[in-house]
Amino acid sequence: MNYEFFVCLFENQNRLVRREKIMEKLWENEEFVDSNILSVNINRLRKKLLDIDLAQYLNTVKGKGFFLGEINKDAQ
Repeated sequence: MNYEFFVCLFENQNRLVRREKIMEKLWENEEFVDSNILSVNINRLRKKLLDIDLAQYLNTVKGKGFFLGEINKDAQ
């Protein structure tokens, strides 16, 4: 599951990927998937990225989704 999630983010690098889109892509055949499952998978992926010193590239936009890329600190 982490691989599919990473691929989804990588294909949309530096663009916001909405939670709903990720859930549809990863669990398209499931009738009901708790959003907590997505949170668990994000945490697992973040831990794996932390192991290779890349966790800073997995960013959360609270209430909207995620993106893979660097945060532009000048824009904040």
